[in-house]
Amino acid sequence: LAPTVMSLCGRKAVGVCMNQVLCRLSVRCSSTVTLSSRNKTFGGYTERYRHYSDSLKCEMGFAVFKPTETGSPPPVVYWLSGLTCDDTNFIFKAGAQQHLQDAGLMAVCPDTSPRGCDIEGEDDAYDFGSGAGFYLNATTPLYKENYQMFSYISEELPEVIKQNFDTSNKQSIMGHSMGLVCGGFLVYVYMYLCRSYQENVPFFRVISTRLLKKALLV
Repeated sequence: LAPTVMSLCGRKAVGVCMNQVLCRLSVRCSSTVTLSSRNKTFGGYTERYRHYSDSLKCEMGFAVFKPTETGSPPPVVYWLSGLTCDDTNFIFKAGAQQHLQDAGLMAVCPDTSPRGCDIEGEDDAYDFGSGAGFYLNATTPLYKENYQMFSYISEELPEVIKQNFDTSNKQSIMGHSMGLVCGGFLVYVYMYLCRSYQENVPFFRVISTRLLKKALLV
């Protein structure tokens, strides 16, 4: 992947271009989605969906905001939330719908981790496991079967959106907290290039020791 990361400056958000990801998709996905709620919001619609994820091997939920039809398919912004959040955090609390409507953008808000996998230890702490998947592909024996969040976010979910919604090819990704650091790929810079971060910040020690088979110290 060669994401384009925009600088975080003033009111500008960090975004990562997903077009290069989408044009190289080879993922298999179960594209059927089920609508669970729908509310009219600022002229558009806020909706929640459920679907089975082949990447995560469990049922997942995501929320979307669809702007009023303008005659052309809307660009998509994927929003990745932080620790303890789910697909409702941004879409219910941020008040972004009016701005998305004005800009003609569709927002897609996935959950932050697999759910209900019954893995030992996944519900023991707020900063690991359920609600804290770190958007990485796990390699440790306990978690590698279900915690494939990088594949889900970068491959499977965009394909699900493509097959079920009328959208343009213009897509980007942004987030906050865990979603900004991990989803924005900045985590890789820190974990591979900054030894002090791995040694001194518990957040990164958790990732490198519990989700990944080997610590990423350089």
